[in-house]
Amino acid sequence: MANDKRIQQVSLGCSTLILIALIVLVFSRQGTGPLEREVHELKSEVSELKESVEAQTKEIKLLRQNQQVMAGADVPEDRRAFSSTDLWYSPPPANLEFTPIDKERFFPVANSFQAQAQAALAELPARRLSAEEAARLTGKQLRAGGEAILLRAVVLNEQTGAFDVGVNGRTVHVQHNCLGRHPVPMTRKALVAVLPAEPKVVYVSCGMDE
Repeated sequence: MANDKRIQQVSLGCSTLILIALIVLVFSRQGTGPLEREVHELKSEVSELKESVEAQTKEIKLLRQNQQVMAGADVPEDRRAFSSTDLWYSPPPANLEFTPIDKERFFPVANSFQAQAQAALAELPARRLSAEEAARLTGKQLRAGGEAILLRAVVLNEQTGAFDVGVNGRTVHVQHNCLGRHPVPMTRKALVAVLPAEPKVVYVSCGMDE
């Protein structure tokens, strides 16, 4: 508001000078040429002065905005769970429901075999395994009664979360939920699950709760 008043005062003051010059021009019949030039120059100076004031006003507003940002005012909180998205991340449609399988029917691949398992999933999101291969990769004895499948997965904070595997026919959803307070990048993981049948579609997602 103060800057707007300043512009108005400058305009009124300069307009008064132009009006006086015009009155002198009307009542003076001699030497009008120099006076007209002075009036023209005065108008140019007024225009330049107004532009200068407006530019300074914009700079002041920009400085105030920067001060608010530095002070943390009006800065929205970052609510994202992840700071980057991996190509394996493929969440399912919201209207698709899954039936979770028992926790004893799936285990993450051991850290010593993660690189090998992830390389095997480079082209396909799921691969069939023998019972022996599944036991070797996980270091666990998985329950019988289904197909041992190597699956893609992604995690955020692996240490504060757990996996869930759900099925809907021959569609599978591999999900990892964890606890955390700040966005973190996704990390690829591989796990082995015993499923009713080899899946045709695999969805992979992850999430974070505070």
